Amino acid sequence: ILAVHLQRRYSGPAGRTDKTSCHVRFPEVLDPSVACASTAVPGKYVLACVLEHMGGADNGHYVTYRRTLDEKGWVFISDDRVVPV
Repeated sequence: ILAVHLQRRYSGPAGRTDKTSCHVRFPEVLDPSVACASTAVPGKYVLACVLEHMGGADNGHYVTYRRTLDEKGWVFISDDRVVPV
């Protein structure tokens, strides 16, 4: 299991915390060997879920996009809602 966290907050004007809003693209299969000099690199990682914060730096709501157990699709999860994507 590989967990990657992208820090999307920064100190803005007058020390106020802001959040970047740029779109981040990432592959569904990550091959770390393209960035590692070591020959002892583990295998490839398949994306299983994405946790997204919706809102500003000081408030908001977390939702998840999760690959289905059969790995044929994705679902959107928010509180008690689970919706196919």
